[in-house]
Amino acid sequence: KLSKKRNVLEFLEMTKSKLLALSRAEFLSASEAHFALEEIYSAEMDFRKKLKENPSGIFLFIGDEDYLKSYCVTAARQAVCPDEGLACFNDVTISFSEYSAEALENALAAPPMMTETKLVTVQSIDFGAMKPTDQDTFCDILAAYRDDTSNLLLLSVVPGGIDKGLPKKPSALFTRLCELTQVV
Repeated sequence: KLSKKRNVLEFLEMTKSKLLALSRAEFLSASEAHFALEEIYSAEMDFRKKLKENPSGIFLFIGDEDYLKSYCVTAARQAVCPDEGLACFNDVTISFSEYSAEALENALAAPPMMTETKLVTVQSIDFGAMKPTDQDTFCDILAAYRDDTSNLLLLSVVPGGIDKGLPKKPSALFTRLCELTQVV
């Protein structure tokens, strides 16, 4: 337990250092940097709480913090697949290079084996490399499984892999993804 807490604290300290550097470079004010750190910490804590209560839903991991993404996937794997013998049935990982709409639908449609929830992870997503029609299909699949309690779907986006738009005018894709997922 101590090593997990140490890892989380190291992550938060690293993130704080990056935000303060952005603040010093005048890309962010000090209050904006503080708010961003609180938001990151809060989203990650909400995710961990959800894992303890009822590990299901769709979570979108964005940003530059690969450590946070990896940590959350590992925590989800431990929550959903504590029995290594069943992990081969209940832990499906699709890398973006192997992604297809059919592969995602097949992974989500298969029922969990001897457990209530199955973990499906799509790693290294780059929405910028997808055609707009493929983005729409992706979102349609998410909409179809939005209320499904038998899957915990984690979507890990590469840094810079999604155009969020501007704070006052987010991109249409980012807006739709925010409606369909919980952003971490």
